[in-house]
Amino acid sequence: MAFRKIYVFPILFGIWIPLTVFITFTVSVLTEHVRPILPYISDTGTWAPESCIFGIMLTIGSIFLLIIVYVRYRYLQEIQRKNNYSMTLRKINTAGLYVGYISIFGCLIVANFQVTETFVVHNIGAFSCFGCGAIYQVIQVILSFKMYPTIGHRKNNIFRAVVTAISCLTFIITFVCAALSIRYFTGTDMTKWKQEDGGYEFHIASAVSEYILVISTVLHVVTYFYEFRTIEFNEPPISIKDVVADA
Repeated sequence: MAFRKIYVFPILFGIWIPLTVFITFTVSVLTEHVRPILPYISDTGTWAPESCIFGIMLTIGSIFLLIIVYVRYRYLQEIQRKNNYSMTLRKINTAGLYVGYISIFGCLIVANFQVTETFVVHNIGAFSCFGCGAIYQVIQVILSFKMYPTIGHRKNNIFRAVVTAISCLTFIITFVCAALSIRYFTGTDMTKWKQEDGGYEFHIASAVSEYILVISTVLHVVTYFYEFRTIEFNEPPISIKDVVADA
């Protein structure tokens, strides 16, 4: 059976992640678990019941992304094979697959390890998710331009490069400012960071950058819609060995 609507996954991802952020933000503010002024996204998914919503929705989003990363890899692999692209580009494509997997695993850690309960583990997951996510985007931009005009569209590639540059810049700002804000924090509850708690300006800069980083990452993934429209995905073949029929 052939599946011809692979292009729906970038669209689903583009809707699902903003919806996840919106729902958990709304619930966490209504329950007064966070302040309404620019909490970290992770803070909006820390306390129950929003932590339950955050966990399941972000896990589903990670599954969407897993499908997208794999299909993107197979798509480029097939184009490279048919057009005799260099081994270097093929290795870059493979590297992109594994970097993407690491980013997705980091996303699953963020979804299931709350920052207030497992601070170090959660932040390792966040760093892996966003850091490897930014690297993955750079790899895809390189492949997009190297393989154009065989695949892709010039304007789409340029837009992809712009949002990738934004992702890289905001990733750096997010984590540098987060580290500085924690250093100067003197309060008792980081999920309700107040101006008098210290490091507030760095916290706001980090939180703003995090939201922009998520938006730019989502926009990058949505650009795959253009190429995925041409893909027809077939069920994987299954072989059975050493089966003895009943007499």
